[in-house]
Amino acid sequence: MKKFVFFCLLVIAAASAAFFAGWVQLALPHGWYGVLDTKTSGLIPQVFQAGQFDWRWERLIPGNAKLSFFSERPYSGTDTISGALPSADTYSAQLENKPDFSYSFTVASTVKIKPDALIPLLEKTGIRAQEELDTALMRKTAGIAQAAVKFVLSRQPDSPLQSIHIAVDADVIRAQINGDASFSDITLESVAIIEAKMPDMELYALAKETYNNYRAQVNAAMRNAAEQQAQNMIKSNASLEHLEKVAELLEKHPTLAELIAKNGAIGDNLLSTMID
Repeated sequence: MKKFVFFCLLVIAAASAAFFAGWVQLALPHGWYGVLDTKTSGLIPQVFQAGQFDWRWERLIPGNAKLSFFSERPYSGTDTISGALPSADTYSAQLENKPDFSYSFTVASTVKIKPDALIPLLEKTGIRAQEELDTALMRKTAGIAQAAVKFVLSRQPDSPLQSIHIAVDADVIRAQINGDASFSDITLESVAIIEAKMPDMELYALAKETYNNYRAQVNAAMRNAAEQQAQNMIKSNASLEHLEKVAELLEKHPTLAELIAKNGAIGDNLLSTMID
């Protein structure tokens, strides 16, 4: 009887040990996602979350399964995007003081990886640690800053840049980026332009107009020069053809040279009549 009781207790202990060993969330801290990478089944296509119950037999084999943790907290980044208005150097050269038509925006954003996008991201990139995920999210915030500045500038083609960060609501920018397929694996929780260096748009418009006028004058002058050169070439070709015909006639009729020399204009007129 004692052996039977001992056997039952041993079975219960083994079953309990297996139960707790296979219970994934038992090893998962609150506020973290869990991803199970195994030698027998590869990367398990499921994101484990605290407060749920999931049991995996792969965890029963020693050294077979590794549980990686990824924080549920958002990632915040600040990125500066610099550039210049189209043809800024060319237009600036048209004005005496060579104004600076460059811009700079500092964009702060907060992003969070979507749980259903975590496994595909890990499979694609080989990420297995929080530090690696943070690096990937850092690249995302840099891309968001680029997209935010591009969107803001596209919305203000005729407005002074001084009003850009006021005229475009942050929620509008956030909605625009959240709808971008490039950022479908994250949720953009917040975005804001916290600092901006902006050129004088009125001066830029003046420089652009000055340059366009200058180009129009240059193009007109080039067209006139080309037309004059074409006329000169036509005249030159006509004179050359005339001389070739004269040489041909004199070669055929050597006495014409003596006739022209003796009779002057009369000889010239006769020669012209023969050529025509």
